Amino acid sequence: MADPQVAEGRDLRVEFDGKLALDVAAIRLEPGRVFTVMGPNGSGKSTLAQVLALLREPQSGELRLFGQDITGATDRKALRRRMGTVFQAPLLLHGTVRKNVLSGLKIRGVDRKEAERRAHEWMERLRIIDLAEQAVHTLSAGEAQRTSLARAFVLEPELLLLDEPFSALDIPTREQLLRETAAIIHETAGTTLFVTHDRIEALTISHELAVMIDGRIAEQGPPGKIFGQPTDARVADFVGVENVISAQVVESRNGVAFVRAGDCQVQVVDDTPVGTAVHLCMRPEDVALAKSAGTNTSVRNAFAGTIAAVAPHGSQVRVEVDCGFRVVAYITRLSTDELGLQPGVEVVASFKASAAHLIER
Repeated sequence: MADPQVAEGRDLRVEFDGKLALDVAAIRLEPGRVFTVMGPNGSGKSTLAQVLALLREPQSGELRLFGQDITGATDRKALRRRMGTVFQAPLLLHGTVRKNVLSGLKIRGVDRKEAERRAHEWMERLRIIDLAEQAVHTLSAGEAQRTSLARAFVLEPELLLLDEPFSALDIPTREQLLRETAAIIHETAGTTLFVTHDRIEALTISHELAVMIDGRIAEQGPPGKIFGQPTDARVADFVGVENVISAQVVESRNGVAFVRAGDCQVQVVDDTPVGTAVHLCMRPEDVALAKSAGTNTSVRNAFAGTIAAVAPHGSQVRVEVDCGFRVVAYITRLSTDELGLQPGVEVVASFKASAAHLIER
């Protein structure tokens, strides 16, 4: 019977010159799933990918790949041939696009006719078929990464490892290639380890998400849960929950916690016990701004404040409001203009009790 995990590691530890780089208690990659490792620079995510790809030896720990314990006398070269890897920088051979896409199949001894068929299929799928005879050193960054992806997908790998494959590309190319790659992975139900520091990439492609901080997995779970209600303050900050406010639960009634933040009392749908010191957390997308308190009875939290800062944030505008505690909101440019928002203007910041959550301090 097939092993339920494509890869499984326990107590994996890596040190560089005596400094901890990786300390992962447990990780499992299940068949047909995209497991994304996300974290800031230097968090250990690429080191973890290298360990799973058998490109780096951990100082300690256990690792099983495809049901085999690799700490024994296993033929690691044979295991690597069951994987496909794509890195941030396309590591292409001298020669043409076709030569590069065929290279892995040649190493694996695939029949030439079958190899040509598969190479043509994937060059066509990744829209580089017209570049097949072009020298790789003449390719754009996006074309080179498409070639690298085709070279990996053509192998039909049991495990695909993608280590920040889009981070060096310009934004339009990155977004397009991300959508195409996600569609291919989900269509083929391939098992994938995806490494990124980008929130949009993580949300687009992942089934399971692990956030790494200082070499360790700080939190793991479904992407929507981690982005919406993280349980670790460091993770909350990294995934864009910009409102992380020191507070304390002062009352609890009917499934609603009454939380003291500065001189204000905030209501949160939560059952954290009275007296608990907490971080009050809200995504800035869930905060609304208005000139005065509205009549929406479902919004239990509305606080008068003064705008402290206004700055562009992509297609939106980031607004900081001093309500006795700092509140960050993302609103549209149109709303910014209509409300005449600028530093010093008085507004009301509001959010639903169900939009906030608490993390114990």
